[in-house]
Amino acid sequence: MVEKLPLDCVNVIVWNVLIAAAIKAARYKLAFELYYDMKRRHIQPNSRTFTTLFVGLSKIDDWTLYANILGRVFNTYDQLLAHFEKLRLTNPESPDITPWPLNGYLTLLGKTNHYARMWDVFYSMEGRLAPDEVTYSIMLRAIQSRLSLDLEPVETALDIEEKENQMMVQSETWSRFDDLDDAPEETLGLISRYFRPVVEKDGKESVHVKNAADARLLWEHLVKATRREPNRIQIDSSHVSLVLDLLAKGKPSDHLAAFDILHHYVDLQPPLSPSKISSSYKPSTTNVAGRLPITSFIFSSLLDLCVRSARVESAINYFQLLAEKKTAKNVIDWKHMLHVMRAFAMRRAPKGQVPDAREAISALEWMLREQEVRETTGNGGLNPAIDHFVYALTAAWKAADMNSALRVVELMTGMQRDKFINATPPVRESWKDRNTKQFPLPVMPQTPRYSRCRWNTTCMALLIKTAGATQRREDIRIALRILYFFGPSRFFGSQTGPQVEDAIAAQTELAKRTIWCIDYMLNTGDEERESAVWKKLRDIAADQLKRLAVTQVRNEEKAARQEELRRMETVEDGDMQLLVPVNGRRSGWATGM
Repeated sequence: MVEKLPLDCVNVIVWNVLIAAAIKAARYKLAFELYYDMKRRHIQPNSRTFTTLFVGLSKIDDWTLYANILGRVFNTYDQLLAHFEKLRLTNPESPDITPWPLNGYLTLLGKTNHYARMWDVFYSMEGRLAPDEVTYSIMLRAIQSRLSLDLEPVETALDIEEKENQMMVQSETWSRFDDLDDAPEETLGLISRYFRPVVEKDGKESVHVKNAADARLLWEHLVKATRREPNRIQIDSSHVSLVLDLLAKGKPSDHLAAFDILHHYVDLQPPLSPSKISSSYKPSTTNVAGRLPITSFIFSSLLDLCVRSARVESAINYFQLLAEKKTAKNVIDWKHMLHVMRAFAMRRAPKGQVPDAREAISALEWMLREQEVRETTGNGGLNPAIDHFVYALTAAWKAADMNSALRVVELMTGMQRDKFINATPPVRESWKDRNTKQFPLPVMPQTPRYSRCRWNTTCMALLIKTAGATQRREDIRIALRILYFFGPSRFFGSQTGPQVEDAIAAQTELAKRTIWCIDYMLNTGDEERESAVWKKLRDIAADQLKRLAVTQVRNEEKAARQEELRRMETVEDGDMQLLVPVNGRRSGWATGM
């Protein structure tokens, strides 16, 4: 297609469009072929060309499938540096000397786990290529995406070939020895533990601590850059939210630094007194005067910071402060409310007092009312999830507040508590046959009142626990009637899937608490009118508890067998090592060094 175009039309702009189209179609190899073809035709790429390549390639999520392209990316970066050097010599003020292509390259390095290269590039950016606002956001997001310190950088095709050659040489080395005891220690790997420097006692550094340290370093660079060039770089909400999110997962000193950043840069009065906030950072007067408005991302990072630093009262106060502002309460969404409800569940009362769960119920009711208001105006974002109700029930259990727990039942299912005040019908052979004219029961809703919010085993266990915590017969009686109404089969069914352990734990807790509550009802106080119902429930709970114990043992045995099979595939360094088959022989050195 390019060959048929007139000569005056074949310029760098046309080639940039072609490269961008190839990348958009996920034909990355073709994009590089176009780039090389352009250079063969003596058309020099400009900064837009490199930006198109790096920004387009940075959208690749799984680079393990494109190892042959990664090597070309590194070579292209070297050509970009040569391009910038040529521009500096000819026109130091050229607008083509821009950090845009470097920003795309930094994003790419973060996705390929080349963090050392990423920092090298960042520190090399100076002059007209100095980092801008986007650069700092890219660096912070790359650090945020690092989930482990053990991640190996994605290898290029050349690296993979070199490793294969090393493995081939190693296999030839093994074949030269008739017995494993005759092989040199280097080939057996015995020096890996005994002849290396001793590992530090603290072990591996947590990835979250490392990320927080890197975030603080970047923040210091950003603050210095805003002081040097306030007209070119300014701190925005994305910087603050990313830094808060990273510092929230760090050490207590990182938490104090995060609160300090919040105090100086966000327009939200902190509930903490200034004396309790560290003053490690001294922002400029410009930043203090023009604080950033609260945004959804900043508020989410702020609440996560409060919860992770065990400052749950601060999280609750921040929520109440924002909910009272008519212009700011629209920032709050259901994810924020998860942090808020979790803070209520974690809340501890002062020594000698009992925590109050009524505030948690009020927050839940505010959420549901606000969602109804937003739906009328076409907005949303506050649809409740099952976790909101679970956290509210947890707060009620810790406070031994049965009224609050029953309010959660009403909000979640739509059934009123007074329906369970009357006596339940006597036991029948079938648990499904519970509704009769003599003993009417509430009509069970066909679908949950709120999507994703079905009254499940965890909710029922928390309700029974709350009733038991009150040690009031009236509360325990109501909780058992609710259990009888829904039917044990609803909560004690067999569980499968990735969350099977959590389900078994919830079922076990429900069975234990049910047995305790029924024993308390039958062995204390006056004789129960519904003693036959409670005995039937107790028998079912006892049977389920035995079944769950057997299931848990089987799951543990299965996990142990899988772990044993996994360990049999590897040879561990140490005094006691596993006997594993290597090249069809048993290793005689593996057990008796």
